[in-house]
Amino acid sequence: MEKDIHNKEQQIIQKLITDLELINLDENANVEQVIETIRHLINKPPLTNIEYKGNWENELEIANQTITKLEKELKEEQTPFGEDLQVIKNLELTSLTELFVQVNNYYQEQIQQAANYQQVVNARQAFIQEQLSQKQNTLSVVNQPKQELIQSPKNEDIILKVALIGSLITIGGLIVRMQNVKRNKQIKN
Repeated sequence: MEKDIHNKEQQIIQKLITDLELINLDENANVEQVIETIRHLINKPPLTNIEYKGNWENELEIANQTITKLEKELKEEQTPFGEDLQVIKNLELTSLTELFVQVNNYYQEQIQQAANYQQVVNARQAFIQEQLSQKQNTLSVVNQPKQELIQSPKNEDIILKVALIGSLITIGGLIVRMQNVKRNKQIKN
């Protein structure tokens, strides 16, 4: 069983390396190395508006796809690892409020009224998608001198970084929880 957990962790690490194009890591990388590489990439200098928008959106999309895949693997239970659904709802609302300052009533109600974990995730994803599309609509390239194009939009940069970090934290949490579930099943057997 321990070997199965290790193999699953390696598969997840390989998926992160491939999907996030972490080219400086090899197949023997561990979780700490992946986290450090991602942390380094987050802290690198900002790109121009046009490069910036496409680059972060691609990375965020890849992270969201990874989260979706992991959530499907955990769909066997109503909530991941038997967590109380109300606790998950409260955590989601708290984290969204921290990321976006204000969550409109519609999405708060969607999350509070969710009957299972998947509905909570769907409401969260819809809210994040709406926030990103609103921010994307505000990004417009106007004829500006070249030196102004190089300046990174600070609010969008922060929002996309926070969303990426939140996605990565979620992935890390799911990995840890998957290991705990497997250990618990191993202990029960």
